[in-house]
Amino acid sequence: MAPHPEDMSTNDSSFPSGDSHANTTSHTTESAPTSAGSSSWGQFLVVERINIILWILRLITLVSGFFFLFPLIGKQTQWYQRILLCNGAINALRLHTRLPRFRPSREFLANILTEDSCHNLIYSMIFLFSSQITLVIVPPVLYALLHSIIFSVRVLDAFRLNVTAVRNMMSKVTLQQISLLRIIACTEIFLMPAIIASVFVGKGNLFVPFMYYRFLTLRYAARRNPYCRMMFSEMKMAILELSSNPRCPAFVRGLVYQIISFLGRLAPPISAAN
Repeated sequence: MAPHPEDMSTNDSSFPSGDSHANTTSHTTESAPTSAGSSSWGQFLVVERINIILWILRLITLVSGFFFLFPLIGKQTQWYQRILLCNGAINALRLHTRLPRFRPSREFLANILTEDSCHNLIYSMIFLFSSQITLVIVPPVLYALLHSIIFSVRVLDAFRLNVTAVRNMMSKVTLQQISLLRIIACTEIFLMPAIIASVFVGKGNLFVPFMYYRFLTLRYAARRNPYCRMMFSEMKMAILELSSNPRCPAFVRGLVYQIISFLGRLAPPISAAN
């Protein structure tokens, strides 16, 4: 059998080591991975363009959160509003990508109100034009931290970057995902008394507690995020356990039972799917 032409040209000793054929072959071999890498990067940027926009907005949220806590430049109010604006933009975009085409119907509106992105968008709208409360920035910043780290791992993989220290830090934060979600849920719950207190001291809008109550009912009945409901339940069990202690005065125990009964009547009904 005659040898393949490529085998003949490769093994022929008549070609000197510095021949242009050898240089061309070497150049093609070296540039192939670079070309393939550029192609994969381009494909990643096209396919993940929405997630990249969300990632950038989350990074801006994290930077704004840092400068809100440590106002080295700018004013706290500006960073506070920037956090809420980015959070609103993130969740508006997520809501747009998750929902089907708009249909003017009650069913479509009901579907919107079941989405976590809608809840977080409402959250930003409530506090964007109300008085500043530091606790308000905790959920947006923690959500931005968690989701930006998850996507950053994909970015490192797409660009074949292996930064061990960064990956280890990201892994540690990702492992604390449930703890972060519980902190977010607790913050959302404790914001309600903070909002009511701000109204009583004359710093809050009278309508904010009613709007935020609606937000909490949506959060409580959420299908994909059960942590608000879980934290309410755990707090209820902890308070009941404390009130059942023999050292607890009878009037305090009775007051606790009345408050729990009142809050139970305010809680929305939960469907069997939840």
